[in-house]
Order: sequence, then structure tokens, then C-alpha cells
Amino acid sequence: MDYYKATDIGNFRQTNEDFLFSDGKLFVVADGMGGHNAGEVASRKATEVFKSDFYQYLENEIDPDPKTIEKVMGLSIDSANNSVYKDSISDPSLSGMGTTLTVCYIVKQTAYVGHAGDSRLYLKRGKELRLKTRDHTLVGELYRNGKISAEQAFSHPKKNILTNVIGNTEHINSDVFSFELEPKDVLLLCTDGLNAMLTDKQINKIMENSRSLEDMGQKLIRQAKKKGGLDNITLILIQDE
Repeated sequence: MDYYKATDIGNFRQTNEDFLFSDGKLFVVADGMGGHNAGEVASRKATEVFKSDFYQYLENEIDPDPKTIEKVMGLSIDSANNSVYKDSISDPSLSGMGTTLTVCYIVKQTAYVGHAGDSRLYLKRGKELRLKTRDHTLVGELYRNGKISAEQAFSHPKKNILTNVIGNTEHINSDVFSFELEPKDVLLLCTDGLNAMLTDKQINKIMENSRSLEDMGQKLIRQAKKKGGLDNITLILIQDE
């Protein structure tokens, strides 16, 4: 499995509240929020708790089937949420912190995805770019219900209002699903610092015209910053060699 990961502070932020992890099988991006350094704490904590619990659960399974992996992924997201939430209510300096969390675990040509918030996972297959996750935002719900178009959603003034996020409530409703990979598929995990600056068509065009995953990632970040770079930009690109 070939992959490239990168994170950039963007043009205006003073700190990078995104966090990412990759080890060749498990891939995670998280976009933290909260006052002072709370967003940074939330994204790191959620990622580390998820990773630890996910692998610990799987250690007890011999050749787990797809349903077991999805169940373990959901339980690990619950653990991450519980950990961040407990910290946010026990430490006044971390009050109100939260984070998105989008994870992908790849085994035997199957991608298992867990998701909460508005970070994204895209699948590029051939010339087509497909958004596999759904944004847990007010605007995302309006778009899925047919109330607004994709163009309206991209420029909507309230597109950053989250309806589901790690650490804000005691219980989390995460999306967990899986799909089969085909040769030459490329997966893109990213925080909204990328897709809030670039449309899906623009992202797809950049991916089409790149020589390698590294070239692809660098171009995506460079163009997101050129279009404004209003937020931290984090991405992981994955392709089966």
C-alpha cells in the first residue's frame, strides 16, 4: 500500500488543530475545535484513543469477518468520543472542545470507514471522484434533503455548523461502512481546510493531472492555499501498489 500524508497550517491560523495518523493499514484525519489549544488536544486525543482501542479489540479476534471489524470500529469511535468528552467536562480550559474523526482501515482489498463530523473520504476510480462520507453539518443535511444544490452547499455561509462531532456529547452517532477496492483506486482523506477551498471538480482535476501521490498532495495543498487557505489543511492519499 502506497500512501502520502501531509498537513499545513494554512494562511491565517496561528496553530494547527488538525491531526493525522497512518501506518499503512489504518489511516486517520481529525479536525479539532475549541478555545486556546483545546482543538489540538481533542484531535490528538481522539486519534490516539481510537487507534489504541481499535488495535486492542482486533488483537482478540482471529481472522475477524467484516461485521466484526465494523463493530470494532464503531466501539473505538465511541471510546474516542467518551475520552474527549470526559476531558472537556473535567478540565475548564478544555470546555467545549471537540473534533471530527474520519478513519479508514484497509485489509484484503476492503476499505472499512468510520466517520463523525465534516472531514471527508473520497474514492477516485478512473476519471470519477466519489464522496464516500456524508458531512455531519446543517448544510450537509439540507443538500441531502434536496433543499440546496451542491454549488449552494459549497458557498453556504453556515456550512461549518456541525451536527455531529466527537467530544461534544456523551454519546456519538457515527457512520461505519465498508466497500471493496479495485486496482488503481485512490483514496483521499481530508479535513475541510481542503474541500472548503476547492470544489470536488477542482480536486478531481488536480488528481487527474498529478504524477504521483506526493505530487498530488502537494498540488492540492498549494491550490487550497491559493484559493484562500482559511483553515488548516490535512490530507492522506492512499493507493494499492
